[in-house]
Amino acid sequence: MKKYLLPVLFFSVILLPAMAQHPGTGKKKSIQLPLSQKMISFNPFSLFEPQAAIGIGFDHIVTQQWGYFTELSYVFKTPFYKNPDPITGGFRWLVQYRYYLKAGGGWDYFIAPEFRMKGYGFTGSRNFENLQTADTLANVPYKANALSVGGGLLAGTGFNLTKNGQWRGEISAGIGARHKFVRYKNLPQGYKPVVYENACGFCPPQFDKAIGMPYFPMALRIKYRLP
Repeated sequence: MKKYLLPVLFFSVILLPAMAQHPGTGKKKSIQLPLSQKMISFNPFSLFEPQAAIGIGFDHIVTQQWGYFTELSYVFKTPFYKNPDPITGGFRWLVQYRYYLKAGGGWDYFIAPEFRMKGYGFTGSRNFENLQTADTLANVPYKANALSVGGGLLAGTGFNLTKNGQWRGEISAGIGARHKFVRYKNLPQGYKPVVYENACGFCPPQFDKAIGMPYFPMALRIKYRLP
């Protein structure tokens, strides 16, 4: 987990202040954003993710240079294609502090550190072992909860979809690190899941495995500016 956090901290601590200044002047960029804009948003493509999510976001531009964004979604097993992940339901919450670099002609550009949390339940069957008694239980049905916590750094741009700017679009992408914690709820005392090493070093980790790993947040949102 630590090796993934190092590049995130580097981008946040070193590059974030540097990108927020004029080259060679050390002064903040002058931008033209209307003050106190409030918008609600929807990410339609999150419905097609392996762990589908549907929710609503709230974007508040507080001043000409900073604002915040938050989004809360319900997580479920996607119905659009065959998905082996046995999700029984959960949530995803994220919050971003946004620093606006420049704006003009209906476009704005920002960078944002992000914190996100996702929790969900899932079911399945697997092998469990008791190291003290050297006993193994095969194909045991289980119920479990997972909690994933992470943070990263993103860059994004917003643009008008209508002439009056009432409807807007937004594209963002970035890099971060997260860790997933898994708790099994119906196991016999002293048993833990058998951990198998992944034969493919670049393959995704097992769905029910607690692990730290990088993540690459990307989103395309449709936004409506509130009166």
